[in-house]
Amino acid sequence: MHSAFYTHRLRTNRYLLDRDRSPDAIVAALDRISCLAQHAQGIQNAIEQLQQAVQKQAQPAPSAAPANNQHTYAAAARRGVAQPPLPIKPVPTRHKREIVVVRGNESNTQKMRTYKEIIEQLSEKGIAGEAIAVRKLPSSDLVLVMESEQARTSWLTNQSWLSTFGIGARVKKREFAVIAHGIRVNQVQGQGQAIEEIYKQNPKLRGSVEILRVAFAKKLLWSGRTTGPLIISVAEPEQANCLIDAGLVWHHGLHDCEPFEGNCVVT
Repeated sequence: MHSAFYTHRLRTNRYLLDRDRSPDAIVAALDRISCLAQHAQGIQNAIEQLQQAVQKQAQPAPSAAPANNQHTYAAAARRGVAQPPLPIKPVPTRHKREIVVVRGNESNTQKMRTYKEIIEQLSEKGIAGEAIAVRKLPSSDLVLVMESEQARTSWLTNQSWLSTFGIGARVKKREFAVIAHGIRVNQVQGQGQAIEEIYKQNPKLRGSVEILRVAFAKKLLWSGRTTGPLIISVAEPEQANCLIDAGLVWHHGLHDCEPFEGNCVVT
C-alpha cells in the first residue's frame, strides 16, 4: 500500500491521541513514526523521479544532421549511403528557336539600327519562317528568336540572310559539353584527328552527334597527369545526352560520360 496512506492514518491517530490526552510517551512514539513515514515518502518520490529520468534517457534521440553535407563520393563512402545524383541543369526550350549570330563588318548605318529595323530587313530575304525578336549578348553577338523550330532549321540551312549583319557574319553554334573519364592524354593528338578517331571508334555517333571540339583542362595538363577527363563539346543537348547514355568507346575501352560543370579551364 502506498506510503501516503500510512501518513494519513498516522495523522488521524495523532489527532485521536491529542483528543483523548494520551500519555506523552505514546504521543512521542507516534511522532517518530510520522517522521519516518514522511522520510519514506520523500525517498519514494526521489525513486519515481529517477525512474522517469532513466526512461527518458532510454528513448532514441532524434538523428542529428551530418556536420559535413558534402556531395562527394568519399563523403558517401564514409556515411555508407548511396551518392545523390548530380543536379541536372535544364536547357531552356527557347534554345530550339534561337540562332546566335557573330556580327561581321557592319557599316555605321547598320550599327545604328533598331531591333525593329533588323527584323524588317531580315523579313525581306524571303526565307521560310520568320524571326520575331532580337537580343544582344554581352559579347555583342546577336540572338535571333525564330517563330518555331522549323523556322530555325530553315534559316540554318539557307544562310543568305547573314549579309544583313555585314561582311564576314556567321552563325555561332552553341556548345554543350560532356566529360569522358579516364582518357590518356598522349592518345589525343590534335582536334581534327581526335574527333575523327571518336567517329571511327563510335560509328553510331557519325551523322547524329556533331562534335565541335575536344580538349583537356589546362589544370590537368599542368599537373603532368597521364590520364584524365576529356571535354567533348557538341552542338545540341540531345547529342550530349547520347554520349552520357551510351558512354564513349576509346581505344577498346568504354568510358563513362557526364555533364561538364564548367569548373575547370579548357585549353
